[in-house]
Amino acid sequence: MIRTLLCCWLGILLMPGICGRIHAETLVISNRGDETVFLYDTESRERIGVIEDVPGAHEFAVSPDGRYVVGSCYGSGPGHRTPDHRLVVLDLEERRLARIVDLGEHVRPNDLRFLPERGKIVVTSEVRQCLVLVDILTGAVEQEPGFGEPGGHMLAVSPDGETAYVPCVMSGAVMVVDLSGEMEEAVKSRIETAVGAEGVDLSPDGRWLWVACNRSESIAVIDTESAAVDAMVKTDGFPFRIRFLPKGKQVIIAHPGQHEVRFWDAEKREVHSTVALPGGLPTCLAVSESGGSVFAVCGPVREVVEIDTEAHSVVHRYDTGPEPDAVACSPLTLKANDVNPSDTRRPSTPGSPVDPER
Repeated sequence: MIRTLLCCWLGILLMPGICGRIHAETLVISNRGDETVFLYDTESRERIGVIEDVPGAHEFAVSPDGRYVVGSCYGSGPGHRTPDHRLVVLDLEERRLARIVDLGEHVRPNDLRFLPERGKIVVTSEVRQCLVLVDILTGAVEQEPGFGEPGGHMLAVSPDGETAYVPCVMSGAVMVVDLSGEMEEAVKSRIETAVGAEGVDLSPDGRWLWVACNRSESIAVIDTESAAVDAMVKTDGFPFRIRFLPKGKQVIIAHPGQHEVRFWDAEKREVHSTVALPGGLPTCLAVSESGGSVFAVCGPVREVVEIDTEAHSVVHRYDTGPEPDAVACSPLTLKANDVNPSDTRRPSTPGSPVDPER
């Protein structure tokens, strides 16, 4: 009898998606079409909140504790035609827009990452060809290290927060930028890859940088120790966004040109599994804290699909609003009855700082 029960429990735990999930997380989706943000519980898969009147975020970054999500406002209107210059700070615990940070002359902010220092982020300032270090608790711009190349759209940051890697779409160069402020010149080195260098992610140990060169239909694998390309791998389908799984053994790449999300073997540098998303045009990706799920934005069908990273199959489809764009997965666990899901309060004073102790 005991053996039978143990077998049953093991069978449940080993089902796709169960062992990898660990606990409920919060899925965050930006809908640029109506300036809303949807919040979902990844365990129940129920929508547990809607935050309204949020300028359309193009990329998201999640604070280490999971409470805050910062979004970059790259541009509004069809195709982001009207340039923007703001960041939005969302408080997930209170399910509200906590503040808007005006970056002033830093037009078209795009990719962003939290730094180890509490409350600090780095964001690409594409037009001014530099990075911007911002204190989201005060809204202050603290540093502006330049990289001096057009098309610096995305970035990755080393685990110690002292180095940023910025692929530049036009030239295909990857700029290695000092964030410590200790170097006289911000650019440490320039690594040549291929035209269309855009999507980028760094292995969890900081050793390997993968860059999706979409226009050249290739993947550059860079050794960060030597600051040199270790391999250029040909592919197809307009490789777009890249995410490592937490253990560093698999790399997830969105290939919108083929309506696919592909799982790459990080060591062999080859595709070992493909998930077809007919008509989905997958773009932005987010990975759960455990690595058990990857979430892909499929704009044309107004969905974010959840893919089990062990079974390599779609396990759920989340409805979105019009023009879904940014997506993030916070380790914070929220429930529908924690806060009224219809509570979409704006900040009482738009310029007021987030209170980090609340």
